[in-house]
Amino acid sequence: MKRVLTGVGILLLALSVLLPVLWYWSVSSLFHDMADTPYKYEEIFSSPGGAGVVTVWRSDAVWSFGPASAKVVATLGTVEAVYETKIDDDGGYGRADVCWLDDDTAQTTFSGQEQKDEIVTVVFSDPIQLMTNKLTTKEGA
Repeated sequence: MKRVLTGVGILLLALSVLLPVLWYWSVSSLFHDMADTPYKYEEIFSSPGGAGVVTVWRSDAVWSFGPASAKVVATLGTVEAVYETKIDDDGGYGRADVCWLDDDTAQTTFSGQEQKDEIVTVVFSDPIQLMTNKLTTKEGA
């Protein structure tokens, strides 16, 4: 009887330590903020004339089945505009393709298995304009 009570006590002690840790981990992952995302994958694309630069950053998925974070940073000299989004790719980090339509316009397409393609168009003017098929037009300063 004493061994059973000791075993139950050890089990309860282990659960009292393990459950709060698991709960904290699950809650913090649910409220994952894009600003805290460790972007791991960087791709840099320069315009044909060399004036504008589009940098695409992507992260791994939050969970093994959750979305990945992504951002486009458009740079023209010292002026910069940023667009952030999520890619739903069944736990992957998705795909980002950049195509230069002309010397002043780039189009970034974010693709994932669980989403329609999201297209971000960057127009290098004053100010830099970011347009997407997902949201309304945004302007960089």
